[in-house]
Amino acid sequence: MVTSACTQPSGYVSLADATDCNDFAVGDHPGADEYCDGVDNDCDGDVDEEGALDPATWYLDVDGDGYGVDTDTLEGCDAISGYAAEPYDCDDSDATFNPGADDFCDGQDQDCDGIVDDDHHAGKFLLTVDTNHGYSYAIDSTTAGSTAVAALDTGYGINSVAVDDAGVGYGNDYLTSTLVSVDACTGSISNIGSMGVGNTCGISFGPGGLLYGLDTTSDQLVELDPSTGAGTVIGPLGTSVSNCGMAYDCTNDLLYAATSTGNTIFKIDPGTGAAYDVVSTAVAFASVGLEHDPATGLLYASTGTELYHVDPSDGATTFIGPVGGTNADDLVHYPECE
Repeated sequence: MVTSACTQPSGYVSLADATDCNDFAVGDHPGADEYCDGVDNDCDGDVDEEGALDPATWYLDVDGDGYGVDTDTLEGCDAISGYAAEPYDCDDSDATFNPGADDFCDGQDQDCDGIVDDDHHAGKFLLTVDTNHGYSYAIDSTTAGSTAVAALDTGYGINSVAVDDAGVGYGNDYLTSTLVSVDACTGSISNIGSMGVGNTCGISFGPGGLLYGLDTTSDQLVELDPSTGAGTVIGPLGTSVSNCGMAYDCTNDLLYAATSTGNTIFKIDPGTGAAYDVVSTAVAFASVGLEHDPATGLLYASTGTELYHVDPSDGATTFIGPVGGTNADDLVHYPECE
């Protein structure tokens, strides 16, 4: 709006100053500082031109994963090719390593937080599937206390459970030597297929993402097909097993087993089935549950009525507490129920 007067009316400027490009913003006018805000603050027809104030910092991103290194930066209002807005990439040559990555359990720090494999059991809880009492139970790893999760389908005798990377549960039904699917959150159990091997007392996913089992009839390691249940013999353990359990240390890619025969824990060669590094424990394995604790590198071991921590290197045993109200004859880290 233009008006004529001998003296300057309130709220008006002279023609020499009448080039304000945004008269509704006090800070936007000729001579104003230009900021990185998507607005032409100085009314020169250019938005966020070079030298604008409050530029963003951009980080060199060689692997293109959206995270860069904080040792090589540029500043600018707009995104710069080859640079990312987010820093702290611990390996800028590999796009699977960055602060937003999943930290797979493989002895490496994919999410760049300085802690190896810390997310592997995030969102999971220690669980036992107790077909004797007809319930799945959450086990408190610090006190050994148990809490019922779900009533189980009847007619099954499960003494070992394993969970794959997708969170799907599998169980060994020792009554029929059948591999079954297990949903511990709903209690649903269904047959997959006969394993076709001897009595199996421990199953676990392990090296190579394969499902392994311990056949106590022939004291041997077997591989189980999760889609059919069929078992394939890998080889003899070279030691006797009775009541038993298995666990996988994915940080070190090691398969462990425990047995009531001598109350021992040992490693297993997944290629040959041979047992090695056998150590004695103070755990009286009447029943056997075994699971790896990535936070400490120790093993959780249960006897059915008690929970322990065991150091697999020397068998040193720490009593955690009594497991009340359930028969904890298997242990597994299970995804949290919705």
